[in-house]
Amino acid sequence: MASLPLSDLDPDLVAPDLSTRLVRALLAQVEEDAGAAAARALVDAGGLPRAWLDDPENRVAALYVDRLARALLRQQHGLDEPPPHDHPAWQTWRRVGRRALTRDAMGAGHSVVRAIGSPGAFYARLPDLARRVNRLLELSHEVVGPGHVRIHARPSELAPEGWRLPGHTCWNLFGILEAVPTVWGLPRAQVERRSCEHAQGGAGGCTYEVRFVARSRLPMLLLGLGAAGALAVGLWLPGTTAHLAGLCLALAVLAVAGWLRVRALQAALRREAERIDGMIRRHDERMGELFEEGLALRRALLASRKLSGYLASDLVERIVDDPEVELSLGGQRTEAAVLFADIVGFTPRCEPLPPEQVVEELNLYFAHVDPAFQAHGGVIDKRMGDGIMAVFVPRRGEAAEGVHARAVGCALDMQRALGPCNEALAARGSAPIRIRVGVAAGPLVQGNMGSAVKLEYTVIGDTVNLAARLESSATPGHVLVQAAALPERGPQTGPFTVTSRRTITVKGKQQAIEVVELAAL
Repeated sequence: MASLPLSDLDPDLVAPDLSTRLVRALLAQVEEDAGAAAARALVDAGGLPRAWLDDPENRVAALYVDRLARALLRQQHGLDEPPPHDHPAWQTWRRVGRRALTRDAMGAGHSVVRAIGSPGAFYARLPDLARRVNRLLELSHEVVGPGHVRIHARPSELAPEGWRLPGHTCWNLFGILEAVPTVWGLPRAQVERRSCEHAQGGAGGCTYEVRFVARSRLPMLLLGLGAAGALAVGLWLPGTTAHLAGLCLALAVLAVAGWLRVRALQAALRREAERIDGMIRRHDERMGELFEEGLALRRALLASRKLSGYLASDLVERIVDDPEVELSLGGQRTEAAVLFADIVGFTPRCEPLPPEQVVEELNLYFAHVDPAFQAHGGVIDKRMGDGIMAVFVPRRGEAAEGVHARAVGCALDMQRALGPCNEALAARGSAPIRIRVGVAAGPLVQGNMGSAVKLEYTVIGDTVNLAARLESSATPGHVLVQAAALPERGPQTGPFTVTSRRTITVKGKQQAIEVVELAAL
């Protein structure tokens, strides 16, 4: 496989429909016809990197080849739509088909094909060979007479419903059928379409009549007959000396021995070709399996990335490690910190604005403050309009003070992020934003709440309510922290100042709460 990660490529373009061998032959033909710049432009239009296309073990989607075909029509002929099947624009694909069977294009495979023995044998093997490089195309073979076969092409069972044989595939196959005899140094075959689905009233596929010159065994036959004739003359012609008769007998023996040796060599070559062909078949099957596995892994990776956009990365990892536990109802008790943040005066701010602008400004705000949660290991539990609720749970082996330090540090970094956020808002002609933040710490129950119909991963407990009350009691532009949640060593963040220490009473609490108010510097 190519060194390029499959996850970096568009999955719609690398479905395992066709081998990149076809694309490589096309690019080589375009370079020959129009130069390297034209081939590079074609690669750019296709949307896959050249490094992927240059590996013959890789695959591309039929959609990708169709995209190349349309780009080539625009590049060479200024056409936006495929022309009729007899248009000269398709001749490039015919030449690509011929090129595909040259020694340069096939490499070591050229010798393997030659070992098949003859054009007739190759045409008979073509349906099986075609399946290895094009899973959407199915070929059938029929012997009409000596040097005359009929090849029918139609969509395979793996082809999507409604998929038809594209014009470029039709002409590419035409060129391949023509070029088969040239592998053995024979003239090109004469190919005619008996029916074509691209012609008016065409059937569901294309049928090709192929006439070719078979490999002749006449020279060896004449040698054998000549030697036998010489032997007969030497033995029965009156007056012939014994030396001449012996010479004729030796020639006959050599001819027969040569003929037997050639037959034995041909048989050995066929066996070797079958062995190599079997290895290639198993290799192609394994490459196909690996490709499908790669696509499955890519889909899983994309799903994980999308899931990580909704859940914290550590939660996604726990779900992957133990999905049965992490996706079941219930929770576990933990010592955590909770952060609430809210935009000051958000409702009156939104009244004169269209909803689209409100959403744009909110997303701009989130884009500036969200990195603070990532930096300090906070999990955004939910967004409530302009409000944010985040949870900080202990990492493996982490003490409670470390959790508190991360939560307070995150709150202060959110306040600092408002500087560049408000600069961006000012550039748009919008008013600046101020936020209040509250942080509390204590025991919580963390886990899945709801039912089998709808799960929500969240935290429940009095600490959540307290953090919400602290946020509403904070001075705009400040962070109000439960005194018990302020670490002795200070939060993990930049400079700040303590603006006040006081005792407050919050709704739902009979006892007063000691709090500390902080301002980021």
